[in-house]
Amino acid sequence: MPVVVPMLLWDESFINAVIANIFRFVYGLHCGFLVNSVAHMHGLRPYDKVIDPRESRFVTYFSLGEGYHNFHHTPYDKVIDPRESRFVTYFSLGEGYHNFHHTFPYDSNASEYDWRYNMNIPGFLLDILEKLNLVHDRKYAPKSYVQKKKDMASCNEQNNMESISKNYLDTLVGT
Repeated sequence: MPVVVPMLLWDESFINAVIANIFRFVYGLHCGFLVNSVAHMHGLRPYDKVIDPRESRFVTYFSLGEGYHNFHHTPYDKVIDPRESRFVTYFSLGEGYHNFHHTFPYDSNASEYDWRYNMNIPGFLLDILEKLNLVHDRKYAPKSYVQKKKDMASCNEQNNMESISKNYLDTLVGT
């Protein structure tokens, strides 16, 4: 079906439609792999410093929100390493906030931040579906609890020079 659509709607040749779909498929796989590799190595851990998933804007922008990777792992999950990384956020269209995502697994958003202020495409899509009454009973981490977790984790990696050298990808990409 994905090959037929460009042929019918845009009058593409069969070979162009196949090549475009191969690139689409490969890009999707690479975004998924990027989230679960880079976001566990590069980035900040503002919510839980014990687990390894990190926040990454680089992943977030290329994977539609999955970069908030520290948000969905519970405190007992000490084996993983999610981080927050702008590098991962950009390439994954919103998936770079891995640390938040692993720390608060029950939150329906991929990030602490609303889609209006930060790249959080899953949150945007869920808001639209909620307005259409297709999504019900969304769960959110209480803001007071999120702040408490941030305060507990706050040797504040963002102010740490060692963090800047380790997170060179985020430093290059910028805020």
